[in-house]
Amino acid sequence: TNYIVIAQKAEFIGILPNCLPGLLILRIINFTIWFVMEDQQIKIKVVSDNVCPWCFIGKKNLERAMDTYSKENDNVNFKVEWYPYFLNPNMREEGQDLREHLLEKYGTDVANSSVTDRLYSMGKEVGIEFAKNRKIYPTLDSHRLVHFAKAQDKENEVIEHIFHKYFEEAENINDINVLITIGNSIGLEGVEEYLRSNEDVEMIPQLVNTSRNTYRVRGVPHFIISGKDNYSVQLSGAQSPSFFLSAFSKISNNF
Repeated sequence: TNYIVIAQKAEFIGILPNCLPGLLILRIINFTIWFVMEDQQIKIKVVSDNVCPWCFIGKKNLERAMDTYSKENDNVNFKVEWYPYFLNPNMREEGQDLREHLLEKYGTDVANSSVTDRLYSMGKEVGIEFAKNRKIYPTLDSHRLVHFAKAQDKENEVIEHIFHKYFEEAENINDINVLITIGNSIGLEGVEEYLRSNEDVEMIPQLVNTSRNTYRVRGVPHFIISGKDNYSVQLSGAQSPSFFLSAFSKISNNF
């Protein structure tokens, strides 16, 4: 925090000798101190997989918390970056029925359990209507699209569109044409040429490994919230806005 002292009333004493013209000696009688808050940028790295429903809920809760905190702290701005993760690295190209996948992975009928009911209920609370007929798809190409959008500062828009198309409209996000449509809808330049190439096909798994090895990420969503001098707070799971607000306060207090 910087401050500025403004004299409201002062008494003339004299002029300092041998100094620059106009350099006066004043006795300040009354003054006001104005505090000037420095701009603070809170950086948020979100490790996520595009078929993870908790990641969509986590995104909505994060946005609510950022909106609340920004209104109360107008000197704070946020920078959010998305990083890939593979929940199902060996998923077949054509995808797998959701219920079949959950039964195979967890050994119980999770699709008809209280866990799923809770997921859908939490989704509705943040404005998500989960489609129940969706399949689980590989996410390499959708992660490539997010990575490509970073250079054009549109990754958050891309993530929102991918989540909406997949979770609410049950679209196949392993379909290049679906991804091209998403890219074109938000004005990504060169998106079709990029997605039809092999660019970054090897980089995405490397980024996944970096998250696992550097931040010890073992599940998603995972949030790395940082500020000055790389001081950071990490949160795992689709936390409520209150947890994010607490983390933001810790980061701001360290500026």
